Amino acid sequence: MRSMRLQKLRRKTSDQLSYLAARLAFWRNIDRWRIRKITNGVDPCGQSTRLAVFIHFDKDGTVHPHTIEYLRDLMAAGFRTTFVTNAQNLTAEGREAVAPFVRLVIERQNIGLDFGAIKDGLQVTNLSASNASLLLLANDSVYGPFVPHERILAQTNPQDADVWGMTDSWDTKYHLQSYWLLLYPAAFGSSAFGKFWKELRFVNSKRWVIKNCEIGLCQRFIRAGLRLQALYPYGDLALRKLEKIGLSNTRPLQERDPGEFQYFSNLRAQIREGAPLNPSHYFWDLLLEGRMPFLKRDLVAANPVHIPDIARWRTVLAESFPDANGGLIELHLKSHATNHW
Repeated sequence: MRSMRLQKLRRKTSDQLSYLAARLAFWRNIDRWRIRKITNGVDPCGQSTRLAVFIHFDKDGTVHPHTIEYLRDLMAAGFRTTFVTNAQNLTAEGREAVAPFVRLVIERQNIGLDFGAIKDGLQVTNLSASNASLLLLANDSVYGPFVPHERILAQTNPQDADVWGMTDSWDTKYHLQSYWLLLYPAAFGSSAFGKFWKELRFVNSKRWVIKNCEIGLCQRFIRAGLRLQALYPYGDLALRKLEKIGLSNTRPLQERDPGEFQYFSNLRAQIREGAPLNPSHYFWDLLLEGRMPFLKRDLVAANPVHIPDIARWRTVLAESFPDANGGLIELHLKSHATNHW
């Protein structure tokens, strides 16, 4: 009887150990399941200490010309870039077009959205405060940059902040918007940064990613005593927008058509009440006029919050950046836009 109990206990223990071994093997190989393919690029900035992880997505697997120009500009600024795509099937033409400007091309399952892709990109970047002077996290959700990155970097300073973004938001909690984040060693070498990525789960929910990743990472930085700064702060934009409402086209607010009047009246009330708005959408014109070097793609391609004056984007872009290649934007819009203007 005792022998039978001992045998059952051994079998149970063996089964448990086998299960644990199988789970360990699964987690050790999960990257192989998630990551489809890694291809070497030309690595034109192989000796640079400026590192970038650039995230791409396109439902057809296409890398559009405006994205190639973004990568070209990063190369010109000396960024050694890891290109990570969440596209289901990256085209061979896209892979070949990207290669001259990057260190690696990583093709992965779209699990965890942009932040899942950043985590995979960082794992192969060999990032440390000893081998890097800058880390840029960027993605293709924007058109631009309309000025070279060298000029953008000149506006940042590690003496003033450890993490820089283009725009910031107070929605839910304070954070920098993650389409462009520049980190100095104090930030990417911090335990807060390392722990965030170690604990990050892969969740395919945009709302979850915004709350737990875009907001979550910035809040971890703040709790760790690190300094965050936007090149185009929300408060400045909100005050300027209040001043501008009613002055566009030299017509006072009350002389506009009913729909436009209602929109700008509501917008003015929201700003005065301190309601958190998405600055990259609601303040798009002020950003371009202030020479913010990006324009959000979904703003002009789909206008999800129904901004009535977005049809002016071509005029404002041309006035603010006379040398910007608007043709690349038009080319992309003809294949992706749901608005017609």
